[in-house]
Amino acid sequence: MSPALMPDYTKPLRDVLKTATRHMIAEACALWILRSIKHHPGDLELAEVPSWAGRSDRVGARGDEAEFPNLFKSSKGLDKISMGDGNDSDVLNIHGVTVDKIASVTTIFSYSEHHRFHEFTHWLRSALQLCLEGRRHQVPAQVIRALATTLAIECSSNGLRAGEGELRPLEELLEELLRNNPGQSKEREIELCRIANLTCDIRHTFDRRLLVTNTGRCGLGPSIMQSGDVVIIVRGADVPFVLRPADKGYYQFVGAAYVNGIMDGEAVEKHHNTKAIQETFAMV
Repeated sequence: MSPALMPDYTKPLRDVLKTATRHMIAEACALWILRSIKHHPGDLELAEVPSWAGRSDRVGARGDEAEFPNLFKSSKGLDKISMGDGNDSDVLNIHGVTVDKIASVTTIFSYSEHHRFHEFTHWLRSALQLCLEGRRHQVPAQVIRALATTLAIECSSNGLRAGEGELRPLEELLEELLRNNPGQSKEREIELCRIANLTCDIRHTFDRRLLVTNTGRCGLGPSIMQSGDVVIIVRGADVPFVLRPADKGYYQFVGAAYVNGIMDGEAVEKHHNTKAIQETFAMV
């Protein structure tokens, strides 16, 4: 065990969590510890520990939120992970690119709502409406495809990348919701819900919000996410991260996200094509 991780019960919890997080990132050369962070309401406001510190003191208390599968590499094309230099132990510097800003979000989708048909379809309708408003430049069929892909995070029920056939029942359900008023075709909607749950893995919506960015991309992000947060892609990260701008140019770490259309390095390729410079994000 590294000397830095030897038990020292005289240290404040804040210092223990900071040291452990830095060590895990450095030793593993990976950012899985950041991807696993789930903030509770009020965490960022209280700031008892840095927003980027993994809360190992909360193991087993993650709620209904499911981990994103290891199907993506949004940072493909960026350099290897780098935490940068800095003298302030409360600040973690990471390098990457800004992708977009979050324009709007839905309410949190809970596990219990998924098992109550009325609440489930009500939330789906609100998500669909948000996407239609944010993607006015696209026809409804394109919006529905993007939303279905997002709700399933491109994941089939067998854990692999979902194909068109596996996503189709979810698309048909969204088409039905768009076409009819609530309760107008309940039996058909129930059947499509059942089939969609058999072909797609939509449990990743649990305890998350749907987001729409300024450029109209839709995605799934942490429950504490809000309008004005930014979506970034970081060296060494397989999924995008959501940050919240703070005072003096710093950021707070909000959590990991799925954002449709940038999960396989597309945003990095666009960044390279524009010859833009990578940024340093100083997280507190």
